[in-house]
Amino acid sequence: MIKNRKIIQKEFGSIDNLIIASSDIPEIGKDEILIEVYCAGISFADILAYEGNYQDSPPLPFVAGLEVSGVVKSVGSDVKNFELDNEVIALTKWGGFSEYVSVNHNFVLKI
Repeated sequence: MIKNRKIIQKEFGSIDNLIIASSDIPEIGKDEILIEVYCAGISFADILAYEGNYQDSPPLPFVAGLEVSGVVKSVGSDVKNFELDNEVIALTKWGGFSEYVSVNHNFVLKI
C-alpha cells in the first residue's frame, strides 16, 4: 500500500522540531480532489506558523503548506470539472508539505 510521507511540525521555532512521518493517503470528500504533490510553496504564512505567530495556525502537531502543485489522483463524486492526471495548482487549508493532499475543488485550478 502506498503511504503518504509528510513533514510534521511538533513544536514551534526550530528545524529540530520537524519530523518526516508516513500515514495513509487522505480520504477525499464528495467535493474534494486528491492531489499528488510535486511542489509545495513556502509562503509568509507558513513561516509565521513555523514560528508560532500566525493567527490561523492549526494546533500542534501539524503539517504546514498552503500552496501546492501536482497531479489529480482522485476526484469526489460532486466534482465535475477535473479528471485524473490533470496538472493543477491549489490552495490548501494546511497539509501541503506532504506527498498527497485533499483539497476542496473550489480552491484548485488546472495549469
